[in-house]
Amino acid sequence: MKKRTLTLILSFFTILSLYRFTAFSSSNIGTTILPVVIETRSVRSTALGKTFVSNSQNAGSVFEGSVGLCSIDSAQVSFFYNRSYADVGLGYLAFAYPFRKISLGLGVLNMQTDTFDTIILVEDEKTQQTSEERSFVRGQSDWIYNLGTGIEFSRKFHFGFNIKFYNSTLIEKYTASGFVYDLGTKFSISNFDFGFSFNNIGQETKYLQEKFNLPQQTQIGISFNTRKEKFYHNFNVAIEYETRTYEEINFLHSGIEWSLPSGWIHPISDVSVRAGYVYDISENVNNRLSCGFGIEFSSILIEYSFVPHSKLGISNYFSMTYKFPAGASEAKEIEKPESQPEW
Repeated sequence: MKKRTLTLILSFFTILSLYRFTAFSSSNIGTTILPVVIETRSVRSTALGKTFVSNSQNAGSVFEGSVGLCSIDSAQVSFFYNRSYADVGLGYLAFAYPFRKISLGLGVLNMQTDTFDTIILVEDEKTQQTSEERSFVRGQSDWIYNLGTGIEFSRKFHFGFNIKFYNSTLIEKYTASGFVYDLGTKFSISNFDFGFSFNNIGQETKYLQEKFNLPQQTQIGISFNTRKEKFYHNFNVAIEYETRTYEEINFLHSGIEWSLPSGWIHPISDVSVRAGYVYDISENVNNRLSCGFGIEFSSILIEYSFVPHSKLGISNYFSMTYKFPAGASEAKEIEKPESQPEW
């Protein structure tokens, strides 16, 4: 068992090293487009400092490499909304359905920026006089359609893959579209979960004739979970490292979650309080603190998080998830953790 675990770890790090070498040797550092594919995370992940590769666990995982789809035990539908600075609106609708060893997810995402006033000078051919024509134009509109799958090779080894089709429009005139792929893996040892993901793998895209790189991202992390329903305080602590291939940007993500055991507060099933921090290793200018909570009533999970920005205000994130009864799908038989001695 120890040899198998060591082999898995070495294999994952070998794949990661080859990917990093290939990406850097065949790319030009510069400006990327479509940042929405990086910023879109579930409300829980956002509150936990955008840690997701080792502890995502809901329908929103379809936007996070899909490996978290293996952690759901019944069909779910999730709605997400974010209102950020500069009047940027972001929302998605996701659906996940688990089978015994494979979970499938569908998602559609839309981002809209604010409109701005444009002035066009028009010349009259007869009088040779110019006049101004004013109109309101939306700065950017992005649509992303996502199909993801999570495969449970064993209780301790999960794999995720998704494919995204994007259609981006600038100032209601210039468009770009194409496909993007994500890969993710997660494996468990005792109370620790290890995971990493390769996100936004795809070819260059362009508006008009100018080409841009996609924001490729590699993230590796570890989380610790007490996993004890009888333990008075259930903790989840995660730390992850992120590097962005074409931007030479590196981040350190960290988060902590405290949850009451199920059924402590009737009729509330679960209550979780979360906090996280994103540290910019490269320039130390994009550091962000985040906080949030989650409350589950029977089959409805409501989550909220916020991220304060020093000069741009506060970004608010809200989601609502409905969990269908286990009988409505071919629910997976989740193996209970081994009993552990009382503290």
